[in-house]
Amino acid sequence: MTWLVAEHLLICESFHAEIDRALSPLKECTVLHGRMKSSDRAKAKTAVGGDYDRLTTNSKPCTRYLKDILRCSIVCSSNAALDEAYDHVLRHFAAAGPP
Repeated sequence: MTWLVAEHLLICESFHAEIDRALSPLKECTVLHGRMKSSDRAKAKTAVGGDYDRLTTNSKPCTRYLKDILRCSIVCSSNAALDEAYDHVLRHFAAAGPP
């Protein structure tokens, strides 16, 4: 878990920069940068009896369900702007490819 959180700490700044870059052309959307999920919270969610423990039977580790360590909110002024933001993010990160 320590490695996972440390890895995300290293990429947090670039994640937020990429979200900003992906949505910068859109005037009807605002990116609100969230704080990274804390190590204590991540450990609690993946612990035996934690939120993600119930998602598994015998296929561990539960850390594979941690998909919201890096967070932001995208606020759009209309449904059309939300659709446009969604398309921009998908295209931007598809072009970048997997890490």
